[in-house]
Amino acid sequence: MTIEELEGLKSDLKKVRAAVNRHSPLFREIAANDFLAKISLPYAFLVILFGLGTHILLKGTLNYSLLPPWWLPSLWVFLVLLLIVGSVVKMRFLGKGAAARGARVWAVVISVWGNEWFHVNAATALVFLGVSLFAAGAGHAWYILSAASVWFGIYLNAGGAIARRKEYYVSGWFGVVSGLVSLAYVEASPWLWLAITEGGMLLLFGIGGLLPAPKAEAEAKE
Repeated sequence: MTIEELEGLKSDLKKVRAAVNRHSPLFREIAANDFLAKISLPYAFLVILFGLGTHILLKGTLNYSLLPPWWLPSLWVFLVLLLIVGSVVKMRFLGKGAAARGARVWAVVISVWGNEWFHVNAATALVFLGVSLFAAGAGHAWYILSAASVWFGIYLNAGGAIARRKEYYVSGWFGVVSGLVSLAYVEASPWLWLAITEGGMLLLFGIGGLLPAPKAEAEAKE
């Protein structure tokens, strides 16, 4: 291959990158802000704290009489509130980011969940729902934790394909791998694996988002 052909190939690749970038510029611009990474860190520490705390109090067993009577109800309330507050904060962040660019928050949501991405996100969500119902019906409800980790991991990788941000890929692959590994151990130590899978994804997303972007990632945004 000649120098001219190599230059032509390089030019073609840049055009492909530009076309991909135009596919969802709104979400990509908002994702470039490190706010999501910053808020994921305290969430990560809280999930890890509660997960490891419960595992330690149980002394490696599932004898819940070892826990203070207020511990588990408080834990579930905390996790539900964490999910609700996190969703509200992210929607407000996306809404402000979209408004600053003359768009509405639904334009961002559609860019991630709609159009072509609907077929990816809806399919994986359906798989997660089906696996969760089967696991619960078979008396192995803790497998839902493993399925959730894999599902979130795939979803983060899909977000990484749009945002071109390393934290999505790092946390996404961690979620997929740790979720699959946890299948062998989650029923014996579910709270430990809650800390590892869900807490680990949040932690890696936060750390990855705050680290400087590698050269390849910076070039992909051009």
